[in-house]
Amino acid sequence: MNIAGLHQLRFYPNNDNKSITETDINTMTVELFSLNLDNFVKLKNQTSAKRHYEYAFNFKNMIIVFWNPLAKYYQCSIEINGSAFDHACINVEKICELINDKYTVSDIHAKIDTDELSFLQLWKCYQAELVTAKTVQSAPFKSKDSIRTINFGSSPQLSLYEAGKFHNLSLSKIVRAEIKYSGRHARQFFQEWRKDRANLEKLIKSYIAGQFDIKFRDPKSTDSNKSRKAILPQWKKWLKESEPRLLDKVIPQKPMRANQIKKLVDIMFKRKVEFEENEYNAIIELVEKKYSESKVINIEENQEEQLLLPLCY
Repeated sequence: MNIAGLHQLRFYPNNDNKSITETDINTMTVELFSLNLDNFVKLKNQTSAKRHYEYAFNFKNMIIVFWNPLAKYYQCSIEINGSAFDHACINVEKICELINDKYTVSDIHAKIDTDELSFLQLWKCYQAELVTAKTVQSAPFKSKDSIRTINFGSSPQLSLYEAGKFHNLSLSKIVRAEIKYSGRHARQFFQEWRKDRANLEKLIKSYIAGQFDIKFRDPKSTDSNKSRKAILPQWKKWLKESEPRLLDKVIPQKPMRANQIKKLVDIMFKRKVEFEENEYNAIIELVEKKYSESKVINIEENQEEQLLLPLCY
């Protein structure tokens, strides 16, 4: 049994630099979910994705709208939790179309619940250091009564944990594989999922096999080299039909010219250096020339000295 689905989806309006009122939020909820804001419970001082919000509008913990009326940016963030997808409380196709036109995806969590893997066996492999992957591995196991989790990477991240530990006996052996993407990677995954929503399981497995390249090694293998040990049969079978896939690389962007120039001007005031108007203009021209000659500029302390000192004396 393999059941795939979205566990969480977060997005924000494209015009987030404009002031957003409760009336605007009501318009959003009606358009997205056909729900008036009166159906939501208004809460104060809430946190989402490590960001503090003054208010949150909660609908049965399925849909949460976070709102910061006094913030300049990121005033509003909308979060759809897995229960809304699982219980078919929303029109997914309609929401996808609206997000594509009017919103920007910031985070997406997708999961597979399976009984084809034994978490105990995976945990033993991890404890015996018989796991190879492209990312850092960690297991924040707190106590015997807590859910055991194996994490791979940070952002993006894959978590394997005992999802069925506190459920009834028929679901007690369920293992969950959950991938978490943010920013550009979340938007890439969202677009790929939107193209073929029926094959979400295949998409998740392809990233597990490619992006994370996780291999649990068989403890019975006699090879002394860990990377040459045979792959654990149940893990190999589970990923058998998946085609490895990689995320697009994030290309570093050129810093904003205005910010770099402002940084140099701030340094002048900090050092209490007084310039004549022509000298100030010369500095600006020098910085702009630097930008035109280089593709990427990262001004460090030694570069600041090179730019400023010749004009100070």
